Amino acid sequence: MFKRTHYSTYIRKVIKFNVIQKIIDEAQRWVHTQGASEHLESYLEKIREIEKESQFIPDSYESFKKRTYMDLDLNEYTRKAILLEREQLRKRKEQQDQLNHAKARAFKQTIDYQQPKQTAVVC
Repeated sequence: MFKRTHYSTYIRKVIKFNVIQKIIDEAQRWVHTQGASEHLESYLEKIREIEKESQFIPDSYESFKKRTYMDLDLNEYTRKAILLEREQLRKRKEQQDQLNHAKARAFKQTIDYQQPKQTAVVC
């Protein structure tokens, strides 16, 4: 996948750049002439190989997972890690909420205890 992405980006940004494309076209005109560099043909061949390599159709993800590239499915591992982190965050929030409610009840009891009791005076 990396190779395909790399080549397609290279082709789009470098090889298909209009100035480079003109140089490639001119090189192809000179390739079999007496004034051509001895390496010109191999360079042009390499460009054709890069263009050809970038056009292959990658395997499906399921097919990729079945290969022995990795013992671990990184997408599944990441998904589980995110779910675990969310669950821990939810539990911490619940604990904090319970603590806040307990503090609020204790504070309310303190306020209620400190207020003088009002008694009704009947005349």
